[in-house]
Amino acid sequence: MLAVTGGCAAAESDESPEPTVNATTSGPRETVPAAESGAEEALPSRAEMDEATRILAEAVFLQTLREEPGLAAVSDDVLVAAGDAGCDAMDRGDSLQSVFIVVAAMATGASDTDSIAILTGVASGVLCPEHADYTG
Repeated sequence: MLAVTGGCAAAESDESPEPTVNATTSGPRETVPAAESGAEEALPSRAEMDEATRILAEAVFLQTLREEPGLAAVSDDVLVAAGDAGCDAMDRGDSLQSVFIVVAAMATGASDTDSIAILTGVASGVLCPEHADYTG
């Protein structure tokens, strides 16, 4: 079972804690470390993610990328599509350079190559964690 919790509320706070998402799948699955997402357990591979886990992965992906000024002009939908395109390229075994080219072509509005590299790295760690250590 994958259990990911939101932030920690102060003990004296009147605010209710952030929601917890629990996602389960049946049968064996490929898992990878989830250090980039802050998950308590390993994330399943992209092919094995259920809907709740995918929604959580996209939220973590977007939250992380919104901290990158070079991606400020890129919409959420485009960021997710670019991340998925990068994952598809990694699934095919494309070279790392080719993966960056695919992501850059999709992420119109990104301001620099460093932002494309960050987008690609976050995608491989969160959207398709089976490629977290991808070197092409």
